[in-house]
Amino acid sequence: MERGKIIPFRHPGRERRRAAVFLAALAVIVLVLAFFAVDGGRNWDGIRRFFTYGSGEMTVSLDTAPSSLAAVGSAMAIADADGVTLYDKDGNERFVASLTMSTPVLKSGGGLILAYDAGGTAMLLLDQSGNSLLEEGPSGLIFDADIASDGAVCYVTSADRTKSQLQVLDKRQQSCFAVHASTRYFTVCAVSPGADYACAVALGQSDSGFASSAVVYRTDREEPVAEVDLGNQLIYDLAFWGSGEICAVGESELVVFDTAGEVQGRYAYTGLTGFDLAGDGFAALVLSGSTGYTLVTVDGRGRELGRVEMGMAQTVAVNGKYVAYLTGDGLTISGKRLEAWYTGQGAAAMVCICENGAAYLANARTAWRFSP
Repeated sequence: MERGKIIPFRHPGRERRRAAVFLAALAVIVLVLAFFAVDGGRNWDGIRRFFTYGSGEMTVSLDTAPSSLAAVGSAMAIADADGVTLYDKDGNERFVASLTMSTPVLKSGGGLILAYDAGGTAMLLLDQSGNSLLEEGPSGLIFDADIASDGAVCYVTSADRTKSQLQVLDKRQQSCFAVHASTRYFTVCAVSPGADYACAVALGQSDSGFASSAVVYRTDREEPVAEVDLGNQLIYDLAFWGSGEICAVGESELVVFDTAGEVQGRYAYTGLTGFDLAGDGFAALVLSGSTGYTLVTVDGRGRELGRVEMGMAQTVAVNGKYVAYLTGDGLTISGKRLEAWYTGQGAAAMVCICENGAAYLANARTAWRFSP
């Protein structure tokens, strides 16, 4: 040792053990992260489901036959001609909200429940305690309504002095944008998270009869920012995929375009009998054929991701990365490529799926929850 200077003595064996322990810990962390990340976090969802529901299935006795079904967080909402009922994750009735509806439609987003009477004037926006969040409902006949993932809402109605009108509410249920269309009819609509954009389908005339076009609005501007020709077909529904892409499904073609009006993909088909656009960048379509029904999933470029035969069943529900569908053998829960992740028995008319992968089935007086 030199005066005033200490030269540390190193132990090679101890250094190697420290490095080995560090590398082993790093490998464990990588494996854990990979386990949770597989299939977009499906294993992590399985842990969430276990702590939310426990294990096993659950049966719920319904007071009325549902006309529409929707997942709200980990709970289930049903709508019928008399209103909306929410059942919590344990199958207990949380509330009943009265609303007279001839054609009930039920949607959810941002933990909220949107119910309306298609072709009527009744509409409710509810939180999970049953509180009504709309101070004033639509004044005209409701053609369509949509709720975004953060609770922003839009709806298209008839109007006294114009052919139709589009109304947009932000996630605080404050009116932030409106269009009064005097020259053409709006039929369906969609709103982006944050209510920054809204889109409505306008029905117009063409040489061969009628034509549909999607009109894109930024809610801080009065005039449209884009318009997309959707062809000579009726458009059944619209959905925002994130804040930049919009999917339109019609009689004969699915069209995906962005908020600048650029078409990103198309997918043509025949015999459409059912659909759900609520996937993370993909849609599920049920197509009829000579031997029964076929389920296909399609991405934003118009590419077919998966295809499976459903037999004589034709019920499908999508939420995020999950697809739930019914066949003659019962329920199947899969990913966007329709690889079966879970199968279970259960004959039902309706199905909805939660964002964590649990599915609810319902028939006239009974509902079941299946947790993969």
